Amino acid sequence: HCPQPWAPDMSHSSAAPGGGVYSDTNGVPKAGGNVTHVEVGPGDVANRIISVGHPKRAALIAGSLDEGSIRFQHTSGRGFTTYTGTFQGVPVSIVSIGMGGPMMDFMVREIRHVTEGPMAVIRFGTCGGLREDVAVGTVAVATEGGIMVSRNFDAYMDGSEPAYNVSKVCPADEDLSKLFAEEMEAEYPMVCTGINVTADSFYASQGRTDRANFDDRNDSLVDDICAAHPTASSCEMETFLLFHLAHCSREGAAKIRAASAAIIVANRHTSDVASGEVITDAERKGGVAALKALVRLPL
Repeated sequence: HCPQPWAPDMSHSSAAPGGGVYSDTNGVPKAGGNVTHVEVGPGDVANRIISVGHPKRAALIAGSLDEGSIRFQHTSGRGFTTYTGTFQGVPVSIVSIGMGGPMMDFMVREIRHVTEGPMAVIRFGTCGGLREDVAVGTVAVATEGGIMVSRNFDAYMDGSEPAYNVSKVCPADEDLSKLFAEEMEAEYPMVCTGINVTADSFYASQGRTDRANFDDRNDSLVDDICAAHPTASSCEMETFLLFHLAHCSREGAAKIRAASAAIIVANRHTSDVASGEVITDAERKGGVAALKALVRLPL
């Protein structure tokens, strides 16, 4: 039997009511009590979460959890890998989501749906650096929140509108961001703070050019963003979605508090690129800093 590639992994759950592959298609779809993309259910994920992109980074950070504490580990058919254990005796989960805003949306909404009580989420990823004076290997903490850059599809119809839309700043959680920055500075020598720039793609909306093949109209995009936001430090594809969903979360038991930081892999102005050794060192130390910040935050 060959499972359908679009169907959720049913190997650790029972079928949905009525025999369909999942239920509640107009809400948060579930199969056997598990959400269908992250494939977790009630009790599988802790209220304190580190979200990363790469599954190897998730495994690296999971290695800093209390010895023998990992009680849940699962990789979904859609590529989400979840570890749940404890750090300093406090339950924590680490979830790798891959890349892009939709994957962050899946992770936050689905885990929120099956997790009781307030949540704290730290994104810890990689990025391009937007400040010429900040070296590669630096960890940029988005203490000042984030903005969203998205391609304006209508502009390519008749050319009468700007090619890219830039949102207002969405705030990060002040307390969690402060704790994360403090712990990061204690663990790692290269840290900066500022605004995150989230783009809806890796290429055009981050100002990368491929003029021979595409009309992207983005030659001045990075310079324009940096001129409008002088403290813009990092550019990637996930942070704004996390901040926005936290901002829109209901008060009380459904509240989400969010912070974010990213390792600067490449400086977009100087074209410098960090070595693998530098990135791994920052991943390991940044993961410990994120864990320490999460367990210090009261929920």
